[in-house]
Amino acid sequence: MRVERVATPLGPRVLGRLARINAVSFLAQIVQIGTVPALMALRLNAAHHTPLVVGAVAGAPWLAILLLGGWVPALLRRCGFVATNRVGLGLSILALASALPETRPLALFISNFVFGIGLILRWVACDTWIVSVAPESIRGRAIGTHETLMGCGIAAGPLLILLTGFDGALPLLACIGLLLGSASVLFFLGDCDGHPEAASRSQRLAMVRIVPTALMAGFVAGAVETSSISFLPVLSERHLFALGVTAVLGGFGAGGTLLQIPLGWLADRAGFRRAQLLTALTIVSCVLVLPWVATVPALLFALLFLWGGAAGGMNTLAVIEVGQRISGAGMSTGLMAVALAYTIGSVTGPVLTGWATEVFDGRGLPVVVAVSVSAFIAVWAATAMRFPQLHFKSAAVTRP
Repeated sequence: MRVERVATPLGPRVLGRLARINAVSFLAQIVQIGTVPALMALRLNAAHHTPLVVGAVAGAPWLAILLLGGWVPALLRRCGFVATNRVGLGLSILALASALPETRPLALFISNFVFGIGLILRWVACDTWIVSVAPESIRGRAIGTHETLMGCGIAAGPLLILLTGFDGALPLLACIGLLLGSASVLFFLGDCDGHPEAASRSQRLAMVRIVPTALMAGFVAGAVETSSISFLPVLSERHLFALGVTAVLGGFGAGGTLLQIPLGWLADRAGFRRAQLLTALTIVSCVLVLPWVATVPALLFALLFLWGGAAGGMNTLAVIEVGQRISGAGMSTGLMAVALAYTIGSVTGPVLTGWATEVFDGRGLPVVVAVSVSAFIAVWAATAMRFPQLHFKSAAVTRP
């Protein structure tokens, strides 16, 4: 077996590969994040199940990610990018097909658990693939573009439900069709398939020491994004924001989608460290200024736009940091660690925000966001200003 890096000269061939990988992710994202979580919740609610049951079924994919996500780098090493994506998409299709006739909570919990396995396989495989294929000179913009498309996929999910409704077989069949479309693109990606090496246990421990800011950024991004989406409507209604709930969430979501490419460009030009500090300070500033602009529609929308963009940017920059700082066997494991950190933040953030909302008279969201981002700034400041690149002995991608 010969070991080599994926070709990195920038040209139509590389850009075509990046476009095809993005197409795989975008079509899958519409279903896996944008549609299915809301679709399952609507179907269970229509069947008159309790909120506890709805929450348990909705949490099944994230439980799968926490329990089984650590195995993804090893599967990538054994199977490669194309096969891992095929397995992930196949599991997602199987889970949706099994959910077609079901309304029983336990059956839907199991199908959603399997669905979560498919999600994390596609998530980490495509993130690693983008980092492996993108030349270093445009890697920030490549990751930013990928994250922007992921935001567009999330935004497209509710539109799909609007077109198909949430009852009956049609919405699930539409989701299966999109996943099949995603899988079909993989047939045109054999020219850049590869087998990224998985890190050993000692190398994984070394990565915890070498990329603490990336892991903390992933955790904070998950906590801030999920808590903001869940509790901004509550904050808006309690404190009479000048914008309605739809506009509040729309401003936050638009920023999270549209600002990732500019942040990737900034990371390419000024370095991910400066970009990380900028996003953190932007979020804290938005939280502090919020009471003074809450009654001015244009200023409130602009603030929410920046808040959402900076929150999403923390995860984008975490991926960029891993891609810049870790090469060789640890890349896929580092990206998996960021995904797990984001997942843990997504689970714990809303819980802490709910508790803080009761303690701080409805202002729990700004408190939790400010404390979380301040903790990230402390980690950022505590780490050295210059880091060595962590390079494991195997190259980033091996090919037969």
